[in-house]
Amino acid sequence: MKSIEELHREAFVLDSHCDTPSRILDGNDLGRRLPDGHIDIPRLIEGGVDAEFFAIYTSNRLEPDAATRRALQMLAHTYDFLDKSVALIDKLSFL
Repeated sequence: MKSIEELHREAFVLDSHCDTPSRILDGNDLGRRLPDGHIDIPRLIEGGVDAEFFAIYTSNRLEPDAATRRALQMLAHTYDFLDKSVALIDKLSFL
């Protein structure tokens, strides 16, 4: 019988909702282990996560133009983070 760890490593592990882009926009470097939060590249690697869906969320308290601007900023910062973190991300199997 396989251990839980073996089953986990053999499975395709997908996190289908992660609000991390707001943390990236706030200046957090997800390339290193952060003292708080649940998602950073070291944790994804250690946890054997194969794919991650980043959610772009804006508060319904924002005016439509401000919400759109914030969403676009989160998207741009997320792409910037991914571009500068290629070496780390190459360690993950989903890219």
